[in-house]
Amino acid sequence: MLLEHELNENLLYEMINSNISDSNAFKLLETLGKRVSLKHISMEKDVVIKKVMKDNLSKENIEFICESFAEFKYKKEFVELLNDSGKLMTLNSNCLNDEVLGYLLTSNFSTDAKVQWIITKIHNNSPAPELITYITLVEEIKNIATVWGNKYPEITNEFEEAICDGLIEHHFVKVRKGVKKRIMLDNHHKSTFILD
Repeated sequence: MLLEHELNENLLYEMINSNISDSNAFKLLETLGKRVSLKHISMEKDVVIKKVMKDNLSKENIEFICESFAEFKYKKEFVELLNDSGKLMTLNSNCLNDEVLGYLLTSNFSTDAKVQWIITKIHNNSPAPELITYITLVEEIKNIATVWGNKYPEITNEFEEAICDGLIEHHFVKVRKGVKKRIMLDNHHKSTFILD
């Protein structure tokens, strides 16, 4: 039988991507074991992709899906699997690219989770225009973004406070003198980006 012989990975992926039945593709996936890479599987192989996501959501596969998120057909399933496995809240900043983060921030996740993802981007020195986009996607904190329009927004809730703590730590904003609950642009970032 063919599976009893050691096949090179390229040949296995060629066979998986061919017109073989899903059950035979699954047998080939078993041969690859934990080395299965979605990068090498055709996006036309829907059932195979879903099986790999369910059975082998490795770091490499997560990074590949995030890199190709705009074209990826199974966003909802992917995010649900990440959430169920506890990996969603620990995505690194590279995985939290514009496409992924935009999707997450406009989905039905808690405000707490959305704030944590934005804080991850702040801590990874994302540029101000990106942070403005992310902050304005979350209703409970969108007022903070007005600071880049030379406004002095008031901090009115715990979510804004958490975002501001990160922004202050990375010198995007500072607390306005004499007014404890308001922020203003930090001089370090004032010239880097101001909304018209």
